[in-house]
This record gives sequence, structure tokens and C-alpha cells, in this order.
Amino acid sequence: MADNVVAHPAIEPSGVVWSVDVRPPGGARAWAWTHLDLVSVQTRARLTEGDGWPPGIQRQLNGQDETPRVVVYDDAIGGVLPSYPRDGGPDEFEPIYWHFAATPDRLVTARRHPARSLAAGYHASTGKTPPRDTVALILFCIADFARAARLRLASLSDELDALEDTLLDQRGSGINSRTASLIGQIRREAIVLKRAMTPISRALDENEDELPEWWHGPELDPTHSMVLGVLDDIGALNERARSLQDELSSRLADETNRRLYIVSLVTTLGMPATFVTGFFGMNTGGLPFGGEGAPMGSLYAGLTCLAAVGLMLFTMKRKRLL
Repeated sequence: MADNVVAHPAIEPSGVVWSVDVRPPGGARAWAWTHLDLVSVQTRARLTEGDGWPPGIQRQLNGQDETPRVVVYDDAIGGVLPSYPRDGGPDEFEPIYWHFAATPDRLVTARRHPARSLAAGYHASTGKTPPRDTVALILFCIADFARAARLRLASLSDELDALEDTLLDQRGSGINSRTASLIGQIRREAIVLKRAMTPISRALDENEDELPEWWHGPELDPTHSMVLGVLDDIGALNERARSLQDELSSRLADETNRRLYIVSLVTTLGMPATFVTGFFGMNTGGLPFGGEGAPMGSLYAGLTCLAAVGLMLFTMKRKRLL
């Protein structure tokens, strides 16, 4: 840990995950960061009672709504931001959300699940070159999530490449339902990411007049560019996935039509034989190839059926129905 950082990883048993006093190099003003666990009953009681924040900020920190946003109350900023979970597992790319409240020299964050971006921010804050102020740390966490999102989108793009190769391979069979499911999962993940990143892009817009002056630091433009890059990647991925879904729908329609055509063809070719067998099956007198005088009647009747099928096949080809 750097000499200019004072960390209290267990400052009190009231839901505090860590507490860091940061003294940036170069004479910049020191600032404090407290990170809380919202699962803890003590944390919720603490935020309900106060802790020096305006009521609106307290609602942001302790609220159940996890829609990404950045809002302003007096000279303080609060909101909800996304991150990937830190503990991995089957839902390691399902975004989770952490709450924050900040002034120029004080930052409080809270989460229900361990967040990868906040862990990266803690390591940065306790390193040799910590963020210069609270907004720099917030932007650092946003940029960390944006980098992780771009890597994930690149991985999803590679998956689309494999699905496209499979879809275009005419030898593949029985893959349509699985391919459709995978494409749907990729589109869903891209849409979830877009919903998480779009409000952040609006908040990072320098033309946003509601945000205080101290929010517009030198880290703002690079972070905003990264977020816009993620949104561009999401748009490109969605477009590719939509095109593949259209191609898949076309293939499924062609496959369905082909199977219906085969069924119709078999039914049509079998109709003359059905007529012949029905005719010879009538319980009437004077049927051709019947009686003791025609010992080969069954053979003749079978040949008549084949001749009827051949005649139907010849007629359909002549009429270009095949």
C-alpha cells in the first residue's frame, strides 16, 4: 500500500466493507472513500438514520431501484452504476449495480454483490498513484466496466462468427433450434449492456448543465469516449445478430417448405395407387384380374398400381410440377 493512503478495511461492524483515506500526490486535496454492504442490516439502518447526506442521496444509496443513473442534489452527486460481479460463476457477465454518493472530498459506495469495478477502484486507490479525487475514482470504475464490456462484446462477436460459419454450412443438420437459442442469448446480453451504458453516456455528456463543475475533470472525455465505443460495439453486434436471425428464419422457412413439398409429393404420387387398390378391393363381380381364371391377378394389379404412379410422375414432370 502506498504511503499516501490510509486504509481501514474493518473500521466498524456496521456494514462497512472498507474505508480509505486517500492523499493524492502533488498536493491535491485528500478525500475519503467508504464502501458499504447493502445486505447488512446495520448498513440500511445507518443510511436510514442519516450520515450527513441529503435525503435524496440517502434514497439513492439505500434504494431498491437499480436503473443506471446519475443525479444531483445540491452540491452532491448520487446514482447507480453498473459493474460485472467479482465472484464469477454462471452469471459472471450479468451486470450488477452499485450505488454511490459523492462530494469533491467524500465518496460513499454501496452494493449488494461484490463488484469487479469497485475492487479495481480499491486497488487503484491504495496504489502508488491513486485517483486525484472522488469523481476520478467514479470515472475509473466506469472506464473499468467499459473495458470489461468491450472484451465481452469481442467474445460475443467471436461466438457469432462461429454461429455464422455453422449456419452457412449446408452439411449441418439439426442445428437450427440451438443456433436460434444462442443468437437470442447474445442479443439479450447486448441489449442488457445497452440499457446499462446508455444512461451513463448521457451523464458523461459535457453539455449536461445540471452536473456541478467539479464533475467535469480531465478523466471525463476519455471515459465518455470509452462508453461511446461500447455503445458502437453493441450496435454493430446487434446488427450482426439481427442479420443472422433473419438468415436463420429464412433457412427455417426453406426447410419447412421443403419438408411440406416432400409430404405433398409423396401424397400426390400415392393417390393413383390408392385409387387402384380401392377399385380392386370392391366386392363386386366382373373385376379384371379376378377369379380363378386369372391366377396372376395380384401381380397384374400391382403392376397397374406402378403404372399409375409412373403415369402421375410423368404428368407432373411434363407440367413442371417437380
